[in-house]
Amino acid sequence: MRTLRVTLRDDAPADLGDLAAEIRRLPFVEEVFPEEDLRQHFTGFRDNQYHIIDWGDGRYITVEGRHTVLYTKDGSYFLRGTLDSWEETLSSHGWFRSHRAFLMNLSHVVSVSPMVNSTMNILMDGCPEKIPVSRSYSCEFRKRTGL
Repeated sequence: MRTLRVTLRDDAPADLGDLAAEIRRLPFVEEVFPEEDLRQHFTGFRDNQYHIIDWGDGRYITVEGRHTVLYTKDGSYFLRGTLDSWEETLSSHGWFRSHRAFLMNLSHVVSVSPMVNSTMNILMDGCPEKIPVSRSYSCEFRKRTGL
């Protein structure tokens, strides 16, 4: 079996379902991999350069003003896309929406500090900031982390 990897331009339509369906109809195609299987990294922008960052290296994503920002142990990077779109992409890969403005990588949680009204603050390895878990997300956080 031979594999062909296709990279699409940034201006490609967001919904690739029709394209995948057409490719599946070709008589010599055995399997079509979903887009998320091929893309396991962030493309972050910092210091006038684009950086390739593995999903596992990200600590959390937040919104600052009108920008989506990824934080890693090495610093911060601007991302394309909304927090909602990143939540949809990353939720099945160990990431969790903890607050309306935060998405965190659960594999980097170091400690959990309970606060009032069922809220929590999370300390992540490599990040001095504490990430909030709001009341509306605290029950799901407990389930996902086994607390």
